[in-house]
Amino acid sequence: KELAEEVSSKRAALEAYDQLARLYEKQGMLELSLHYKNEYIETKDFIFNEKLSYNLKKIQLDAARKQSQEIINKKDEQIKRSQTISILIALITIMVLAITVLLYFLFKINRAAKTRLQREVNQATISLRKTNDSLVQSQREYDSLIYRTSHDIKGPLATLLGLTNIAKIDVVLNPNSAIDYLEKIEVTADGLNNVLSGLIRVNEIRNRPVFVSPFKLNDVITKVLREFKNMTQYPLIKVSVMLSYEDVIMNDKSFIEETLRSVLLNAFKYFNSHASNPHINIAVSLSRTDIIIDVQDNGYGIEPSVADRIFDLFVVGSERHGSGIGLFLAKSSMERIEGSIKLIKMIDPTYFRIQFPLELSSPVDNNS
Repeated sequence: KELAEEVSSKRAALEAYDQLARLYEKQGMLELSLHYKNEYIETKDFIFNEKLSYNLKKIQLDAARKQSQEIINKKDEQIKRSQTISILIALITIMVLAITVLLYFLFKINRAAKTRLQREVNQATISLRKTNDSLVQSQREYDSLIYRTSHDIKGPLATLLGLTNIAKIDVVLNPNSAIDYLEKIEVTADGLNNVLSGLIRVNEIRNRPVFVSPFKLNDVITKVLREFKNMTQYPLIKVSVMLSYEDVIMNDKSFIEETLRSVLLNAFKYFNSHASNPHINIAVSLSRTDIIIDVQDNGYGIEPSVADRIFDLFVVGSERHGSGIGLFLAKSSMERIEGSIKLIKMIDPTYFRIQFPLELSSPVDNNS
């Protein structure tokens, strides 16, 4: 701005010098005319140089401004490029993290699936082993069943035939002996009937579906004990029942009845008449989610030689005659409802423990 004002004043002076030089030249004042001509020339040179300098400076400024703008534009582009690169790096980082997290969860899911599959395989293997063991045990039981059944039926049948043939001859000579033969035939037929009835019950227990219903154990014990009241030894034995759990049970009542019936039948049947105080003690208790029935008696007890096989089919616990089916029925009944029966003590007292679920959630199929 100052340069423009100075150039403008110089131009005014330039015109003044030109007029004065012309005026003095006409008047003949050549020295003064020459003086103002020199001033005119110097002023004109100044104006030209200043304008040129101004134009050059303006050009330089414009060039510098353009260069600065280009630099600024380039920096802006670099900043935008850097921002774009930063955004891309951030996006790539996020994608890598997302992929890493996804792979981690896939790894966990895969490992969990493998663990679950391995657990299922192990459970299936255990189940197959149990099934195989059960099949082997069933095969042994059925082999024993066939052998012992044929033996136990063949013997009484042979006895019946022999008694019948003898009776035919003897009754002709001695008619009064008919009653003796009939009594012997009745005893033999009764034994045969017991064996057949036991085998029928074995088949029923193995094949009857499990039926869960609510009931009270006191009613079951009362019902089973009532079945033994007609036995001659019943009045001679003191029976005590102690119930520490009297609420409702959700299970299969008939299997529990069968187990209790088999154990109590042995207690009544093999009581010791020489004992000072023949007794049978029944105690019911609750252990977490299971019902426990302890049955103790001071009868003749179990022979040590058969204690580990007492629940096998046709194994008799003492020298006194028995079918060897009762305790096998008890064990089979408990297996059907996920329960168990154990011989705790062989004698003084003979002690059995029956245990089964308080609530059987759903019908199970343990028959083999």
